[in-house]
Amino acid sequence: MKLKIGIIIGLQIMFCLGRCNARQPRYLEESLYSLANMDFGTHIAISCIQTLGITAIAQVTGEPESEDFPGRYPWPGFGGVSKIPPTEDLINKKITGIAREISGENPAVMGAIQDCVSDIKAYCREHSEQYKDRNVDLASGELMILKWLGMTDILIRHGYAWELDWRCELEDFEFALQEILKKNEDAGCLLKALGDETLSEDDNITVWCTRFSKACPLSAVGCIDIDSDSYVIFPTQKTVLDRFWQAAAQIGQKVAPVENS
Repeated sequence: MKLKIGIIIGLQIMFCLGRCNARQPRYLEESLYSLANMDFGTHIAISCIQTLGITAIAQVTGEPESEDFPGRYPWPGFGGVSKIPPTEDLINKKITGIAREISGENPAVMGAIQDCVSDIKAYCREHSEQYKDRNVDLASGELMILKWLGMTDILIRHGYAWELDWRCELEDFEFALQEILKKNEDAGCLLKALGDETLSEDDNITVWCTRFSKACPLSAVGCIDIDSDSYVIFPTQKTVLDRFWQAAAQIGQKVAPVENS
């Protein structure tokens, strides 16, 4: 009988580890649950968990893939951003910080951002047409989304970002980039690259921005994701863009290079 139990336990452990190795961690829980419901009881499952240990499991599963953690809040890997839904204070802090850095702490921008994050309902009433243009239902809209879109439109309205359709013409892209570069002297390399690069009208915005990124080791064209088929672009430094990605990810949003959007 003991031999039979030992064989069954061994097979169960091999099965659950094998499924984990296929990068499907949810099967570990299912396999251990099945152990707990066998005739020899919960004690065996607990013993398995203690024997395997968190370290051993981590060695088998490796670093998790993004598809292993579905949902609105992304999982960027061990040591990255928590999957816990953000508090309103964290949302306000991250949105304010992103807007401050993109605008260079422009007083008009920061005043509008403060209005947006401090009383989003009042802000939405005052800017209802802006949300209507984006087909947002203010009655049922998520506060996070309303604030994120509010920040985006504030930056666009003050000339620190520009919204372009994904099928935009090269002429429109060049004009937009020239206009917003007037607000960002640190990204001068992009303006120089805009004059030096021979861009093809047959390409698209991601190809153009990829060429800029290669031509400018320190600068990039960032994109604020608003869950649409348009690109909200802004010039920035690559190191700054990395910080934006981290900050946005903490509140379930995305800011990234155009070519990675």
